[in-house]
Amino acid sequence: ASTCVFVFPVSLYISRTRIILFLSFLLMFSIACGSILDASLNKFSSPSSSAIFSNDFLYSSSICVSVYSIAYISELMYSPVPPTIIGVSKQKNDPDWMREIRLKALEELLFRQELGVCGTDIVLLSVGELIERKNHALVIRSLASLHFKHVHYWICGVGQKEKELRQLACDLGIAEYVHFLGFRSDIEQICQTVDLFVFPSFQEGLPVALMEAIACRAPVICSDVRGNRDLVKNERCLFSPDSVESLEMCLADLLKGQTRNEIKRRMADCVEENLQNLRRY
Repeated sequence: ASTCVFVFPVSLYISRTRIILFLSFLLMFSIACGSILDASLNKFSSPSSSAIFSNDFLYSSSICVSVYSIAYISELMYSPVPPTIIGVSKQKNDPDWMREIRLKALEELLFRQELGVCGTDIVLLSVGELIERKNHALVIRSLASLHFKHVHYWICGVGQKEKELRQLACDLGIAEYVHFLGFRSDIEQICQTVDLFVFPSFQEGLPVALMEAIACRAPVICSDVRGNRDLVKNERCLFSPDSVESLEMCLADLLKGQTRNEIKRRMADCVEENLQNLRRY
């Protein structure tokens, strides 16, 4: 009996020791796996991961199953020539209208990438001949003063002021954010891609470019001059063509701390109002 009493506690002690050792090993293994996983995630989500996606690509294309995947992948592929995103797969029981939205988002993202911006960058657009009257310099000076690092400015048009405007952007330190697209035959597609159409002219008669932007449902701000204010009547969408400060205030109110979707929501009423004004002509 005494032997049995002696053996039982030893066996129990050994069993408990084994359990404790096993649990300790399991805990250390879990911690080690977690550390490896965290390191991997940080590697692929940090800015340093851009080297993986921008220089030595291990693949030539990506297939994304959702628009959200496209946006995430596009952020990682921080390169002028990233791997091509070749499609968004149609989900099971996906209605046609949802598939059209997915494809439209994909086309927009690819188009923006072709022109040097990523999915989350905010893009401003001006369309017009590069001459003094069109006043593109006002927008360049305003953006330089605001120091936005996620806002790009596309200028569609050609003219005698191009060299001067390029030099101005360079002198102000924002050359990488100002894109001269030259003459374009796809203005409608560009208007549907950008986040804000800026029309800073000193003088206008019939502002055809402004009318086209409004017809494309682009959010619009413009100079407070005759012709423009017949189409855009909301005061917060108008600025003085002679004042950098006036445009700065307008842009800061619309863009500071805002995402692309937030800008779209804030400007939705103005877009509809501008369309109603346009229909009167």
